[in-house]
Amino acid sequence: MVKQKLPYYEHLDGLRGLAALMVLVFHFFRHPVTAYITTDRFSKLTEFTQHGVSLFFVLSGFVITRILLNTQNEPFYFRQFYRRRVLRIFPLYYAFLLIWYFVMPFIISGKSAVITPFFNQLPFYTGLQNMEWLTGLVPYGPGHYWSLAIEEHFYLIWPLMVYITPNKYLKHLIILLVLLAVPLKIYFLSHGIPVDRNSFARFDQLLLGALLACYEFEGALKRNTQFFKRFFQLLLWCALLSIIWLYINQNAIPVLKETAKYTFLGLLFFSLIGLLILHPETNFYNGWLRLRVVQWLGKISYGIYVWHILVLNVAAHYFTTGIIALDMGICVLFTIGIAHLSYFYFEQRMQKYK
Repeated sequence: MVKQKLPYYEHLDGLRGLAALMVLVFHFFRHPVTAYITTDRFSKLTEFTQHGVSLFFVLSGFVITRILLNTQNEPFYFRQFYRRRVLRIFPLYYAFLLIWYFVMPFIISGKSAVITPFFNQLPFYTGLQNMEWLTGLVPYGPGHYWSLAIEEHFYLIWPLMVYITPNKYLKHLIILLVLLAVPLKIYFLSHGIPVDRNSFARFDQLLLGALLACYEFEGALKRNTQFFKRFFQLLLWCALLSIIWLYINQNAIPVLKETAKYTFLGLLFFSLIGLLILHPETNFYNGWLRLRVVQWLGKISYGIYVWHILVLNVAAHYFTTGIIALDMGICVLFTIGIAHLSYFYFEQRMQKYK
């Protein structure tokens, strides 16, 4: 394929900001910061917000694959891609780890602070924090970093797959890999290996984003707009109803839920992103996602995701008021404030070297 000027979808930046806030809300109601809540009704009401991570995965697969397709014939294809990814992800990734391991213990425990043994830190430094079942290394660190490991593993493999696969076969390869994810999850579960944080069991969501990028890059979405609108609408409702059915029957068929729910979530967000792309920018949802404040949240979404656990830990020790709305407001505002400073005064400066 010939390199082309890729359209910039502002509303997808807004969607990324929404995904980050979803994860923040999920963790807020399952963290000691809200230990004073005596019922689990808030946890149940916000259970779906954990799938902001799935939305992140599909978005990442879409964005990364369209970039790879557009640059696959350029010299230094691999070097350019990995330099950009490293400068975007690693500075904040490792800065946060250093603060988590060597500053946070003293903020929380004072002089009695205990530093995590290096051997338990090592999986996080090497991006293997979600692969204990494979490496035998026991990780101890920021729990939300498992999703960053999955994205890093995908970035290691996918550029090569795009490079060596003829463009006309890439969609077929993606569909095959998504289908193979089902028996792979069954295998993992039958051997007692969890699939929720397993890179190989969650790649299907990133691959669905990649599939959407293939259709968009080759112009199929523009040529057959009405067909794809109807297709995405039908698929979105089918995926949503399937997810609801899985949750209703999760006690009767638990293996089926764990095997299928992430694929259906991937299909749900695959359809949602497809519809947002196809509808005019003036569409109500696209217009809302293009609001300046939502765009700003999208820009700092990586920081929101990384920093929010630290904010929840500090708030649990120093800032809880016992009023849910106030505590959430404090946590959200502090997280956004730190993410803003992180993005404009640290992350952006690191990216200048690309």
